[in-house]
Amino acid sequence: VAALDTFLVIVSALVAEVLSPAPVFISPLFLGAAMSGAVIFALQRAWCYTVPSLAHLVRQTAKLAAGLGGAFAVLLAVVAVAGLETEAPRSFLLIWCGLTFAVLLVSRAVLAWRIGRWIAEGRLLRRAVIVGAGRPAEELIAQLRRSTTAGIKICGVFDDRAKDRSADPVERYRVLGTFEELEAFCRQARIDLIIVTLPASAEERI
Repeated sequence: VAALDTFLVIVSALVAEVLSPAPVFISPLFLGAAMSGAVIFALQRAWCYTVPSLAHLVRQTAKLAAGLGGAFAVLLAVVAVAGLETEAPRSFLLIWCGLTFAVLLVSRAVLAWRIGRWIAEGRLLRRAVIVGAGRPAEELIAQLRRSTTAGIKICGVFDDRAKDRSADPVERYRVLGTFEELEAFCRQARIDLIIVTLPASAEERI
């Protein structure tokens, strides 16, 4: 996805040069390469390249607007301070920013649709276990069931407390074992994610 973003930012710069009413004297390829790095850095800091984030179009739109807006605002400031308005006219930069946002938004819409299909088909599910069998685990499982973009398959629950203190089963998931058995199960079942629902006071037990 980051490679696609780089390509789209550079192509948008080339198209913006053609559409700009004022001539551009700085290579759009150079500007595109430099700006794509800044944009991708901003999007990575905002966790835009995770599967749950890519599957949520509204959230992606807000993050794209913030990341692109910040990157292009910095570029406009650099151009103004360095006195490069002649070499890189503001009209070109504004057209470039608008084009970049448009093409990235379209790509995100397509990705969100495809990821939603893949999650529904079970192709992008992450296998997870929950550590802790109390009320927080029940609330988390209920929340994951309601989510259409989480892409998480719960394989079971682990808890080292006595059965009279832990919910067994938790929702419809049974307690598979204690914390000592967790590592072996994760290796055998190829678990991708361990979700801890215990309070901070249980740190020593973990």
